[in-house]
Amino acid sequence: KEELSQLHGRGMHLCNKLRSLNRIGRTRIQKARELTAEHRNRLDDQTLEQQNLLYELSHINKEIARCEEFKSKDQQLELVSLEDFYANAPADLTDPKITENDPHRLHLFQLDWELIQREKLHDDCKALQTEISDLKKQIVRRRKRLRSLRPKLKQVVKSTDPVRRYIESQFDDTNNFSQSINNPSIAKLPDPLYVLYSLVLAYQQCDGM
Repeated sequence: KEELSQLHGRGMHLCNKLRSLNRIGRTRIQKARELTAEHRNRLDDQTLEQQNLLYELSHINKEIARCEEFKSKDQQLELVSLEDFYANAPADLTDPKITENDPHRLHLFQLDWELIQREKLHDDCKALQTEISDLKKQIVRRRKRLRSLRPKLKQVVKSTDPVRRYIESQFDDTNNFSQSINNPSIAKLPDPLYVLYSLVLAYQQCDGM
């Protein structure tokens, strides 16, 4: 009976120890699960980050290839010769310390000089266009003035027609009349008549009378 009691006590002790070990095992399993979940989440994050980096790398490689294949319009420009560039461009664009060892910077400076020249030509062209426009306006105004003078000149010619017919009668033909301005007889006319006759003769020649 005493032996049975000892076995019972020993069994209870083992059961308690088993329960304690079971609790410890469950705790360790729970911690292991939590640690596994943490590592899994971290691995998922790293995998996602890796995929993003690979996508970004692929995008960058495509952009690099596109840039290498890109043909800029400035390559189609006919730039001035290097001799002309170094001879006429400002010193800050032709510094040999920069341009001789850096073809890219040299090309950029040539483009800057080309832009300066083209802007100057554009301004000159605009100034010439403005001048041409002003000249056209002056021509239009003067034509209007000449048109307005035409009736007045005709009136003057008409009013001096008796004088003209008289002078014409003094010459044999039209050629002599056209040259009559140098005739000594015409030179004897009074100054007002001489001026008037000269104007009438000039108007006749211009108007085809």
